Amino acid sequence: MRYIARYLVLGFIATVLMSFIRHGFLNHILDQTPSFTSMHMPELGKAVSAAIVPPQGGTLAYSPDSNIERMDEQAIASTQAHAHLDIAMYAFTDHILADAVADAAERGVKVRIYRDQQQYEQESGRDQYVARRFAAEPNISIRVKHSSDLMHLKEWSDGIRLREGSANWSPSGEKRQDNSAAVFTNKLAAQAFENKFQDMWDRPNNIQVQ
Repeated sequence: MRYIARYLVLGFIATVLMSFIRHGFLNHILDQTPSFTSMHMPELGKAVSAAIVPPQGGTLAYSPDSNIERMDEQAIASTQAHAHLDIAMYAFTDHILADAVADAAERGVKVRIYRDQQQYEQESGRDQYVARRFAAEPNISIRVKHSSDLMHLKEWSDGIRLREGSANWSPSGEKRQDNSAAVFTNKLAAQAFENKFQDMWDRPNNIQVQ
């Protein structure tokens, strides 16, 4: 009798599960379960951006073995007209990359650049090339973080691709120092950065340069 009762219970459980599947209840429950791919974009950008794993493909480079400047230049040059570029760059003194960004702006790309205050002020007292190159470009906007706490990111995105790594946009950072940079296509990763970028861009005490 004990075995018969056990079989009856197992049969009842199986029947209930089949009914759930047949009526779509199980799928409904799974649909309501939060997952990496089902999170809303703002939640993704603020909660799990640090956990995003770069996908297969893209370009990963290490200087000085590779010329990261060339990788960045070619990636920016391929940005489609009427797209956008959001750039957060701690150091930016590289003339070749300044030309690449200005050329993109001339093609119609809307460029926003966010900088660290201390680094920006130090650069402004030395080499004016980057500032002069951008000054006449109406498609380029620049804001500077008004704080002694560093804005230490070295990233850019066009909404589809994300560039990240340790290399600043300086000739030494891109070609001579031990640094890394990766450019890859991933909308989730790009959106996570752009959510962060928008938060920084909207700070009420930012210094608006251009």
